Amino acid sequence: PLAAASVTVQLMLHHFKTETVIAIGGGRSIDDRVNVGDVVMPYSSAYSGVWHWEEYEGSNGVSKTPNATLRIGEYNLPEAGENKLGSIKFQSVTRYNPQNPKAAKRTTFWFVISDAFRRKSKQLLGVELQKCLDDSTVCNEEARLHLGMNAASSDIYLENKAYGTFLHQNLGVSLLDKETAAISATCTANGKNFAAFRAVTNKAGVKSDKNKNALATKNSLILASKFAQLISLRSSLDDTIT
Repeated sequence: PLAAASVTVQLMLHHFKTETVIAIGGGRSIDDRVNVGDVVMPYSSAYSGVWHWEEYEGSNGVSKTPNATLRIGEYNLPEAGENKLGSIKFQSVTRYNPQNPKAAKRTTFWFVISDAFRRKSKQLLGVELQKCLDDSTVCNEEARLHLGMNAASSDIYLENKAYGTFLHQNLGVSLLDKETAAISATCTANGKNFAAFRAVTNKAGVKSDKNKNALATKNSLILASKFAQLISLRSSLDDTIT
């Protein structure tokens, strides 16, 4: 999914005159503040599937990469202990930027939206979100827009709640999907602005609700459309990617 998203965006940028890419899709919440049916506009996204597998060193061993964060043994059952699978260190990726040759190949973990887009996004908080799919289907809980959260993308859709908790507590991730980081990285490499609106369609430990999923998708389209209107003026795009 990540490769497909990246190639699709690259082809679009190559064949069409494009200033901004706005991505719309679903995502999984690993944050108690974000519920099924809500919409998230992340300010930062990262590849959560890019990591180095650390060799097991035992209790007295020294890690070859001291910044490793996830020890497999901490998730042993029935209790934490040693595990010869070792540990995982999340990796930064190469950040290409044609607008700044000196920084063309520096590495980064987070891809962030522009300051101009952050400012413009605040105006979306006044947008009234839908509560009804149609005349006969109404959701009792009010949907919310969450701005400024971190998203993480990988080719494997997360189902493990403990791993999701780890990502949230240690990396500050609130939303998981399969596309946002790839789209952000591709836009950055081409010197283009980007934003994403993710409908929260599922959450660990919460039963899926088709009506809420459909409503979240509907609201993400409303918000993306409104945001496109807000940034349509050239002055909104003054910030360049550095």
